[in-house]
Parts: sequence; C-alpha cells; structure tokens
Amino acid sequence: MPLLLRTTLLFVLVAQASIVAANEPELPTVSVTGTAEVRVLPDQAILRFSIDSRALALAAAVGDNDTKVTAVTQYLTQNKIEARFIRTDVIRIQPLFETPNKSRQQSSNGAGANTSAEQKIQPIGYSARRDISVTIKNLSQFEAIYRGLIERGVNEVNNVSFLSSELRKHREEARLMAVRAAKQKANVMASELGCKLAAVQSIRESGPSYRGSNMMTNRFADVPGGSEGAVASGMITISASVDIVFLLGDVELGK
Repeated sequence: MPLLLRTTLLFVLVAQASIVAANEPELPTVSVTGTAEVRVLPDQAILRFSIDSRALALAAAVGDNDTKVTAVTQYLTQNKIEARFIRTDVIRIQPLFETPNKSRQQSSNGAGANTSAEQKIQPIGYSARRDISVTIKNLSQFEAIYRGLIERGVNEVNNVSFLSSELRKHREEARLMAVRAAKQKANVMASELGCKLAAVQSIRESGPSYRGSNMMTNRFADVPGGSEGAVASGMITISASVDIVFLLGDVELGK
C-alpha cells in the first residue's frame, strides 16, 4: 500500500473514532469529599532537653557537662529506659563574650580610652552543650522522670511530644471513616436527584494528618503540674480526607 494512501486511511480512522467518542454522552458523576477525625489518648512521650554547662575555663565547662550527661543517662537506665530510646547528640562548645554595653562603648570611644582590640574580643567563659531526647514508653513514669532530669542538671527543656504507639491503626480507622462519610454524602445527593451510585470513577486521599499533643516548655523550666499525676497530655487528633467521584446510574432525565 502506498505510504500516502496508508497515512490517509489512518487519518480517516482516527477522525471517525474521534467523532464516535464525541457523540457518546458523558457519564453522569457526583464528586464528594469525606472527612473524619479520630481522637485518642497518648500512651508514650518524647522528651527533648539540653544540658548547657558554663565556666570560665573550657575544661571546666566540658567536665561539668560530661558529669551531668553521665548522671542523666544513668538515671534513665535505672528507670528502665532502654538505651535505644535515649539519643545524645555530640557536644557543642563555644566561647562566651561579654554583651556590649552602649554606655561603655561611648566611654571607650572618648579621650583616654586605652582598651586594645585584642582585649575586646577575649572570651569571658565557655559553654559546653549537649541535646538529648528520650522516648518514655510508660506515661505513668513521665512526671517522675521529668523531675529527676531537672534535679540532675537539665537546664533547658525544649519540647514534649505525646504520641500513640498504635498510630497506624488509628490512621486506617480515620481513613475508612472518611470513605464512609463520602459515600453517605454521595448517596444522599444522588437519591435526592433520583439517581443511584453505580461505581467509583476515582478516589484521592488528602492526608491523613496527625496532630499530636505538645507541651512547650521554657528555658530552665520548672516541672509542669506540681503534684503527682498533674501532667495533662491532652488528646491526639488523627484526621483523614478523601475526594471520591462516583458514577451515577438509573438517572431520571427530564425531571
């Protein structure tokens, strides 16, 4: 078959297919979004804190930090916290400089100022700092451990996150609830219009999302609460959202 004839025939077939497709009526659909939330009590916590040691001499700052970090890790181990749930970052050391004082700067810039540039940049001490995080699997231990860490030299608590060990299970539950909500919504809408849900054309998930219960604390923080069992961890919210397009059947046209 000549190339020109073959190309022409192919063009005709494609054109005919396009005409047939254009003449076919679009299937009726309904698009809905289903959302759901699951709220659960946490059963574990992640505590992130720091030990910041300061001294005039570098060796003294490092030595104090090592001593306190050792005391903290031993205390956690004694409270049956497994080593794999204790994470200690590398030590960070930095010199400390005197905060510039405006009045002092003005006087030093006047006549008779004899402070040398070398004297101005001399450190007044050193800081040795380690960041540590610990996962507490038994929340009944939380407050006692928190107090014990403060007593052993922790002087900065950065964050406490309350979590659930069954997060995957709750995410699946939220996802299924969102699908059921979408289906129920689509059924109500279709029924009002004299239709039925025939099939699912597409489904897309947005999420699920997870909102843990966090407790932010201050530098040199006090123990929260003040009495045994006073720490309120709050609830964890797990939400899911799905977008579903349903094909409709038994459409009553003209009504």
